[in-house]
Amino acid sequence: MDAPAFRPGRKHVRRSTVTISRDPCGRWYVSFAVEVPEPAQLPATGTAAGVDLGIKDFAVTSGGEKIPNPRRLARRECNLARYQRRLARCRENSANHPVSAPCLSTLSQPGPSASCGR
Repeated sequence: MDAPAFRPGRKHVRRSTVTISRDPCGRWYVSFAVEVPEPAQLPATGTAAGVDLGIKDFAVTSGGEKIPNPRRLARRECNLARYQRRLARCRENSANHPVSAPCLSTLSQPGPSASCGR
């Protein structure tokens, strides 16, 4: 497979492998592995920075900046429970079972939450 370079001006980046895969939900993924030279060391600034990870706030920096917790896991768990209940109410050979099953498998996959066709 002959693919174009990532950026035309970057001649020191060499593509080593490209993997194309498809998950059970039908989504396609492309993985690139590249070889790059070791980057140049940046000069020291003489200051240190701290980051505190937590539950209420996702992160708090040493400068006092608070990054809120997106709470995506709670939202995904709620959707997953709803689609599991919906699938449990469907009979196995009914017309709605093949529609509800992919919705459940889409939500159980990692990545951005997908919308269901129902």
